[in-house]
Amino acid sequence: MSTFRYGISRADTEANAGFFLGEIMRANLDDQYAIASDFGERYQIRIANNEELRSEVYRLRYRVFCQKLGYDMSQRNGLESDEFDRDSVHVLLRERAITS
Repeated sequence: MSTFRYGISRADTEANAGFFLGEIMRANLDDQYAIASDFGERYQIRIANNEELRSEVYRLRYRVFCQKLGYDMSQRNGLESDEFDRDSVHVLLRERAITS
């Protein structure tokens, strides 16, 4: 039914919406997950909920899986996507630019 490939499936998200989206988007992530004391300052978490952000996900997947790792995967115009993507929620973790 649900497939974890690169994102969280819609069925899993709907069944666990309070956990997946609520926990991910909490303002105090560094305290919640104790990943790093400066996590919120260093990283930004975004749900890829529009075409521009989804394209960024697919472009990154192409660069990592097709170009870097050499996998022969379905891609078009430098974007790797498949039939599971329309039912998935993708999350981007970006490192913020460091300003002095």
